[in-house]
Amino acid sequence: MQALVVGLITMFGLAPIASAGASTADDAAVSQGADEPAEVGAQPMDGDGEERENVTIRVMKHVCTPSVQNIDDFESVDPNGDGQTTFADKVLACPTVVQPGDEYVDGAVSFDDKHEMQFEIEDENGDVHTIEDATFQQQQVCESEDASEDEDAATAALGADVSGDGDQDDCLDTSLYVYEGVADGEVTVTETQTPGLTEPGALEFTPQALNPNNDADTLLEEENEVFADDNMVELRTTEDDNGAITLHLYNFAVCPTVTATANDGPTNRLSWSAVDEADSYHVYRATADGEMEQIATVDGNTTTFDDGDVEEDVTYRYQVTAMVDGEETEACNTAEVTAIPVFSSGAAVASAAVLGIGVYAATRRTS
Repeated sequence: MQALVVGLITMFGLAPIASAGASTADDAAVSQGADEPAEVGAQPMDGDGEERENVTIRVMKHVCTPSVQNIDDFESVDPNGDGQTTFADKVLACPTVVQPGDEYVDGAVSFDDKHEMQFEIEDENGDVHTIEDATFQQQQVCESEDASEDEDAATAALGADVSGDGDQDDCLDTSLYVYEGVADGEVTVTETQTPGLTEPGALEFTPQALNPNNDADTLLEEENEVFADDNMVELRTTEDDNGAITLHLYNFAVCPTVTATANDGPTNRLSWSAVDEADSYHVYRATADGEMEQIATVDGNTTTFDDGDVEEDVTYRYQVTAMVDGEETEACNTAEVTAIPVFSSGAAVASAAVLGIGVYAATRRTS
């Protein structure tokens, strides 16, 4: 079992959490003297007592599974069923994603693919830093059997069984991109290329339970509003005590959510949510535990389909995906319905039960 505290240290690029009141290398206040507070409005100082010129921005990118499609879903994820939503729960439901050429940690839960993405950081001097200028850091954080007894706040914060599978052997990939030499002051971080068919959804900072920091003080707007609406985060980095800010940027799945209703005929009526800029939709069907097979393609302006090629009293499962610029989305969910006999009365007899996501984006990789 890997030491959890080591994983959390590398997870956020932080120094170990010291005893209460002690500072850390990343998110603790820069010393202005033994007990002297910093002068209000004073230029931040670096570790050598000089006026600070540059800061470091760390970007950890997450892509959520199709079950997380909006901020309400994000704020209520509960993979272990304990009735709480923690930072680790969100990372499990929304694994990290990296670019082609960079590597996930073997054995850690991560996104199931790699995607091109781009974050442009414009600093106080007007200089633009791209992901090509950043340094990739491969890292992970692991569960600990002794988390509940650990005196270290960061270790206890993650817990012993984040996934709720009864074991304490899960590791979460927490790889990120480090932008150094960003001029201190007004800084804008813009996601100019999203990973795959996703859309910006939520921004979070490193929780206080994991490491004391004041990164959130740098934010100029409400956390989730600007990133979700404008693909950007606006910061005033001079508000940060030590000039090292970690952004956890979460993207939500873009995919249709399908429901199904059994009608006389027998005919199963499918309806799904529209996907912006969809060129077409693919309809998939399976019976019992069979594999999904595509049964139809409809144009991007259509969000219903009647499946008349069904047998009465047979249960069918359906998924719908969208095609956007030649790329197929994942299926948000699976809808199940049982075809009714021809002689039954009533147009809509049974509505489908949404069973859960049809394709899981998070997988465990083994070496």
